[in-house]
Amino acid sequence: MMHPSLSSRAALKPNFSALNAGGWTAATRVTSQISQFVIILIASRFLGPAEFGVFSLVSAVAYALLRIADAGWSEFIISWRGDESFIEATLTLSLIAGLIMSLLGLLGATFVDEVMASPTEAHLMALFALWIVLATLSSAQGGVLTRRQQVAPLSTILIAAEGVGFAVTVTALFTGADLFSLAYGRLAQQSLQMVASAALTGARPRALPDRAVIREVLAFTRHIFLTRWLNLMRMYASTFLIGLFLGPQSVGLYRAADRLVGALMELMNEPARMLAWLLLRRAAVRAQAEGLPVRETVRETAELMLPLIIAIALPCLALLALFADTVIAFLLGEGWRGAAPIVTILAIARALVVPSSVTEALLSILGEVRRFPPASLINAVISITALAIAAQFDAVAVAVGELVAGTGVLATTIWLQRRYGGVRWGLVARHSLFIVPSIALGLVVAETISQTFAAELPGIMRTLVACAAATVIYAAAVGLLRPVAVRIAFSLWRQQRAAEAAI
Repeated sequence: MMHPSLSSRAALKPNFSALNAGGWTAATRVTSQISQFVIILIASRFLGPAEFGVFSLVSAVAYALLRIADAGWSEFIISWRGDESFIEATLTLSLIAGLIMSLLGLLGATFVDEVMASPTEAHLMALFALWIVLATLSSAQGGVLTRRQQVAPLSTILIAAEGVGFAVTVTALFTGADLFSLAYGRLAQQSLQMVASAALTGARPRALPDRAVIREVLAFTRHIFLTRWLNLMRMYASTFLIGLFLGPQSVGLYRAADRLVGALMELMNEPARMLAWLLLRRAAVRAQAEGLPVRETVRETAELMLPLIIAIALPCLALLALFADTVIAFLLGEGWRGAAPIVTILAIARALVVPSSVTEALLSILGEVRRFPPASLINAVISITALAIAAQFDAVAVAVGELVAGTGVLATTIWLQRRYGGVRWGLVARHSLFIVPSIALGLVVAETISQTFAAELPGIMRTLVACAAATVIYAAAVGLLRPVAVRIAFSLWRQQRAAEAAI
């Protein structure tokens, strides 16, 4: 058995809607990533690496401002165990924060235009400044829907908004808007998402909240805000440093590689993060209701989740690393092949941070959210130092710097989960050992088929055949080496389908 505890199994067993929420979230991410892949595919025919690099630098600045504005409002709304009287006050705070950061972005656009004489970058920055306030409010409204367990309607809104953004982007590209097309699409997507979410929740920012509410919200969100902003700086340090030392061309290649790997990570990480919040929160509520130890119940649920999350994520990243050159050539064209070695290294680096998808929910629910900022600061220092050194060479060296940073993230993740979440990582590691030989066998099969049986096929078809064969072999190996993992995953899936059929 993966874990002897009955309480953790009980925490998972009745959560059909949580599993359904994970399915809806996964569907949203699939739609988003397909949309983004197609946009990148089309945009690469209109934009070169240098233009894409300019867009990446401006959008990185916008995301940094967004992370300040979106200071964990959604998470506070989801995790609050009292009534909903605080929601309007929280929405008001999110609106104020969004407006302040949008104003700062507009001031930055004015500076770039007047002082640096870069009207293209200034126009792009102004568009993203408007996007910041929309994204901040959308995030908070999404938290309201998640709290009310309206994940399906929220996902429907996100999918529809993604479709509108895609249509606007592609239309703008074909009408000659160039790199502004990507910003127009973001604005259209975020506008629809905000309006539809607000209409569904009925919640509005109203009067200023009183001081007690402000203190309560800030006490919670400040830790998440600091953690996320430090993580963002760690993630985007490569973009800024490459732009500083190597120029927009290298930024474009690196960001294209990072976007490809990041798309796959989001596809897996966001459903895992959503499930962690829902399952661990419900485990805590259930433990309280039944008089069970909350900390132990939540810990055991996390220990049950981690090997399954790792077993799903690692083989996907491994296959991407193996066939990076073919994937890049197919998606972006021959002119982007310089991004292939970066993709390979980044895929390995991202594999190291997969377990961190559980950390935020685990520590927040256990009241240890204040532990995030110090750990994030350590990760940021390690990452920025490694990247600053690597940026003196080339973009591939920067990817190696990300690998060093990923090792640091893994170390702090394990320490945080063990020290403050009680997770027994020795147990998690033992229950995850089956993944290594299973992946190795799958990769050997993939490479063998690619070089022999499927060698005459076109590049992308050869890769697809090899990946399909590797997936079958991997699943068979997992079933042989760790059948209980398959039984638990299949049981949860079957229970989810039964619950959906009963609705």
